[in-house]
Amino acid sequence: MIRDIKQEENAIRVSSDKGEEKIHFKVKIDKVIQCQDSVIVLTAAFDPKEGAKNVHRFDESGAKVWTVEEPEGIKGQANAFTNIWLTEKGELMGYAWSGLAHQIDFQTGKILSTRLLK
Repeated sequence: MIRDIKQEENAIRVSSDKGEEKIHFKVKIDKVIQCQDSVIVLTAAFDPKEGAKNVHRFDESGAKVWTVEEPEGIKGQANAFTNIWLTEKGELMGYAWSGLAHQIDFQTGKILSTRLLK
């Protein structure tokens, strides 16, 4: 069980029943969400290597579970995620630069559905 998450510029520290883990990123962290016994991290969208795959899920021990799949349409940096949130129904959503909101499968990181929010 996750007890605490501390966000730094390019790292998070996850304290859980299993101990404490620090997870480092090459880029700045924009947002962190705790969901069940996982941490969902949105990293800054300017890492050319990461491109539009800038949402990651980690378990309570700090192990990466998945990196989001790249949305359809414009590939690469121009379609990176700029926000993540949980809906009232508990669905994980991500908003991309393209103006599209994508429902992200919590278990796999795959895009389930897409809708225009502009």
